[in-house]
Amino acid sequence: MLQRRSTRRNEPMVGKSQKQLSFDGEAGDPFSDLRHFVLVSELDLNTRARSALQNAGIAFVGQLIAINPDDFIRNPNVGRHTVSNIRAALNEIGLEIVESTSPWSDLDSEDVSESFGWEVQQANLWIARQKMGPGGQGVDADIDQLLSMFDQERNLQIFRFRFGLGGEQPHTLEETGQRFGGITRERVRQICKKMTIRILERTWLLPSIQTANQLLDSITPSTLQSATDYLLEAGLLRPDSQTSLAGLGEISALLKLDFDWQFAERPFDKYIVPKSHPGEMNQILIDARKTISKQGVASYKALAFQSRLRTRKEPRPETIRTLVGDQEGFVELDPVGGWFCFYTKRNRLVNLLRKIFAVSSVLHVARLRRALKKIHRLEGFAPSEKVLIQFASLVPELEVDENTIRVRSGEDLDANLGGEERKMVSIMKEMGGKAHWLEFQTRCLTAGINENTFMVFLHQSPLFVNLGNRIFGLLSNDVEERSPTIDQSKKRANDNVLESGWTKGGQIRIDFQVVENNLYTGFFKVPAGFAKYLDGRFHLETEEGLELGNISVKQQNSIGWGLRKPLSVLGGEVGDRFSITFDLSSRHAQIDFGDLLADE
Repeated sequence: MLQRRSTRRNEPMVGKSQKQLSFDGEAGDPFSDLRHFVLVSELDLNTRARSALQNAGIAFVGQLIAINPDDFIRNPNVGRHTVSNIRAALNEIGLEIVESTSPWSDLDSEDVSESFGWEVQQANLWIARQKMGPGGQGVDADIDQLLSMFDQERNLQIFRFRFGLGGEQPHTLEETGQRFGGITRERVRQICKKMTIRILERTWLLPSIQTANQLLDSITPSTLQSATDYLLEAGLLRPDSQTSLAGLGEISALLKLDFDWQFAERPFDKYIVPKSHPGEMNQILIDARKTISKQGVASYKALAFQSRLRTRKEPRPETIRTLVGDQEGFVELDPVGGWFCFYTKRNRLVNLLRKIFAVSSVLHVARLRRALKKIHRLEGFAPSEKVLIQFASLVPELEVDENTIRVRSGEDLDANLGGEERKMVSIMKEMGGKAHWLEFQTRCLTAGINENTFMVFLHQSPLFVNLGNRIFGLLSNDVEERSPTIDQSKKRANDNVLESGWTKGGQIRIDFQVVENNLYTGFFKVPAGFAKYLDGRFHLETEEGLELGNISVKQQNSIGWGLRKPLSVLGGEVGDRFSITFDLSSRHAQIDFGDLLADE
């Protein structure tokens, strides 16, 4: 059975520490050797071998070493010479074809990119250093070697100043002319054009510049500082480098090199983004504001994930942190989990907390979290207990004592209740804090409350809880809310399936309860009777259309994977309940979060 490990920074790992990851690997563990995450495009392969691997959908070395040469050689245009070339390329990095069953054979390139982004980046750095060699020169040396063919020092200075190759930003023709004695823009253009023509004849002298562009392509979107540090770590820039990223971009464009990064649109010009999405940083910020407007908090991981769905490239959490950290009201609630908020008077979660504590002056954080999950507008979402405690500590009227949140002495929050809710709360208090729903309904209708309004507030307001046997009461630590019962004696270890079955529309729905394995590895159990129908990949999204990537199911062992990122984005915790509805015809799946059985 495939056992994937989480090795991203700031994320929990299962079974080993991040320091144990190496370029030697561990016997029996196919994911501990970072060489397996090297892209095959970085290997020294001939054109026929590259084409054959691309047609076979093999993008990573881990997939390559798991192939069966006897089967692979049957592919069109593949012969023994091609296989020998592949073996030689693998030997150069100390690997060989293992010709045995490997979990890598169950993964395609998209699975690897989604689940092992950090490892892929580290492998790219490593292979770049290998290509540089112990005497690697770097970008500055490449540029110096190119310009060494020119003996006119003044023209060299003009060229460096114009394209930002002297430790400064690129300059316009006008600025360059003024800097060098007031020569005309046309004269500057002529000098640069003449030098460019000669340089274009020697682009083969630019291995470091081309490698630098490939690495920058792989980490966009990113901050300029992170990108510079990345090139320094790879040995492509010196600490005293005279070449800025802007200069690298200018010279690369001038030489017509193939690269896919550029500076973001103003005012986000301290970031680099894919060329196809110049406004990506602004879009990430729009996503952050929309998410916080809807649910009060947001996470770096969720924003990065949404960005990857648009650009096919996932920004690092620290890039998102830098972007949102400049905004008014930014507060980081959980640095490890990556949760934050924009604390303003209009934050929805602030107003919801004030409304809840207008009814109950003291609540345990677990009880508060369950109450928030009932709110229709939050659509089953509630921040984790750790995040909720930090958020509550920001509200001036509340104070936190370990896992208990209470209203500060002298604070009155009644004004936060709406008119109809205020009436219902007042009637429930007159009835002793709990009552049969029919009696409660009669009293409320007599008081002039609309019947539909009554039913909506009764079942969706966090102020009222179902105590069982059609008895409802006000939210309080003193009442025990009914929760669904699960016969644990009939459940196997690590089996978190609550219910499963066919819907009236011919779809398959499975209800789950979150366990640690879902959060750390993304694996989930599938009932054996449905595994044959679900075998393959499904595109996962929420009811509101938020795309969450792909999940996959393997019929052979009734196991699915791909839930780690969606659960992280949706703020899932151990014990939470959720359902996935699989549409077999469209190969789409919908995830619904919340207390599925609360009112059954």
